[in-house]
Amino acid sequence: MDQDIRSLRNGVRNIMNQEEIMNKYVALGNTLKMGLMASVLALALPELSFAQNTVGEILTTTSQTQVKPAATLIAALCYVGGSVSIISGALSLRKHADNPASEPMGKGITRLLVGAAIMSLPYLSGVLQETVFGDSNDEAQYTDFTSFTSD
Repeated sequence: MDQDIRSLRNGVRNIMNQEEIMNKYVALGNTLKMGLMASVLALALPELSFAQNTVGEILTTTSQTQVKPAATLIAALCYVGGSVSIISGALSLRKHADNPASEPMGKGITRLLVGAAIMSLPYLSGVLQETVFGDSNDEAQYTDFTSFTSD
């Protein structure tokens, strides 16, 4: 009985030692992950790794070099995806016209509406951006009413 208790205690100690070792490996792994992420960020965005830049310069450079090309790509994907959905909707409506029992009309109409919504996203995002942030080149215009009066 005493020997069983001793072997049980030794087993528990071994498990505790293994758990401590695993915790150390996890901490080392987390440190390596953070270092790898910092390295990838420094390679992907080298302008962020230079300390002489101000925050404004970093944001301006990042928006010009990283955000605008991504926005263009997203807009292109919206146009292509919307076009595919509209064509699919038109084909679905064509199937409905040929055989109304096999293809419901709602399926084609839904695809047309979803395609139109997807295609309009780039335009709507531009409108929303100008509404919220305004356009720096255009200021509020007003007409002087004295020019309409006759002398």
